[in-house]
Amino acid sequence: MREIQVSVIIVNYNTLKQTCECIDSICEKTKDISYEIILIDNASTDGSKDFFEKDERVRYVYSCENMGFGRANNVGMMLAKGEYLFLLNSDTLLVNNAIKEFYDYASNHTKNTFYGCWLKNLEGDEVHSCCRYLSPWSLLNDILNTYKKHLGLPYSKSITGNINYSEHHIDGDYSLIGADMFFHRNIYEISGGFDHNYFMYIEETDWQRRMRDCGINAECINTPKIIHLVGGSAGNKDSWNRFRFLNSNRSQNIYVKKFYSRGTYYLFRILKKVLFIPMIFFNNKAKSLSDRLDMAKSIIKA
Repeated sequence: MREIQVSVIIVNYNTLKQTCECIDSICEKTKDISYEIILIDNASTDGSKDFFEKDERVRYVYSCENMGFGRANNVGMMLAKGEYLFLLNSDTLLVNNAIKEFYDYASNHTKNTFYGCWLKNLEGDEVHSCCRYLSPWSLLNDILNTYKKHLGLPYSKSITGNINYSEHHIDGDYSLIGADMFFHRNIYEISGGFDHNYFMYIEETDWQRRMRDCGINAECINTPKIIHLVGGSAGNKDSWNRFRFLNSNRSQNIYVKKFYSRGTYYLFRILKKVLFIPMIFFNNKAKSLSDRLDMAKSIIKA
């Protein structure tokens, strides 16, 4: 039996159609390399279980609870047999033989690197592929940018920075987003993967920041071509905005508490509440007054 070179790990949460399209693109585009697809299902209720249990292309694991992004990926990495691991969002589509491109590049370079690629949308425009390592100040500035956008004022890209998409390499001040992360399994084995305290958001930055202290950095390469339908892995859109808002807020608190001083952490939380609560009431993502009040209460309690 041929040794598995790459384990592709996908997390599904009520995205049956997009997950199918993602898997279809993997099977269609991937050539001349041995791989497996591990699909971790976070208690989907959209018919995913019935469908994927019969799909012989994947190793299907159904969870009776929604474990969140990081924990689900950790389960997949624990089960993986590949020399390299490839974490791939369910809302992505491979355009070329991307897995082989990643493998060939990584095999000829250092194993102590997280590899990603410059993602694009369906229109061919570059989309968010990496970001500067987060800080309390960049997170607060990101909230201020929301006010500036509404007021028509210029704003700075404090998180993404001025990224040149023609560049091949990201220096140590950047981390990849979690939509596509390709790396040698040794990185998982020495670290244990994502921190389970994060349900979703920022867990990939946390992991890469911890690994940076061990000399493991991130790099974007140009040869793999992947489309990212940004936000498409969200599941039910009606409840998603509030869910995303609250989980993002919680993850930010975990991250700042973990990597910064106690005084900085408490100052960050106070300033964020001051900035967040007024924003909730003119943000069109909250559809009703009761939604806005619930979100404001959640921010105050957080």
